[in-house]
Amino acid sequence: MLVRPPDDIEALRRRAPETASRWRAALRESLGALMDDGGRVLGFDSSRRYVIDTKARS
Repeated sequence: MLVRPPDDIEALRRRAPETASRWRAALRESLGALMDDGGRVLGFDSSRRYVIDTKARS
């Protein structure tokens, strides 16, 4: 599973703090749900997306 955050969250925070806050909450919810289901972050790909192993178990 790939999860992509905004390209430049710092610029987004300065330009549109409410949008950045919604992004942060959505990312937290998405990653949290994946982790709750046993997923694990493997790292990032070349496009700076989180690479999630959804078949991993603790």
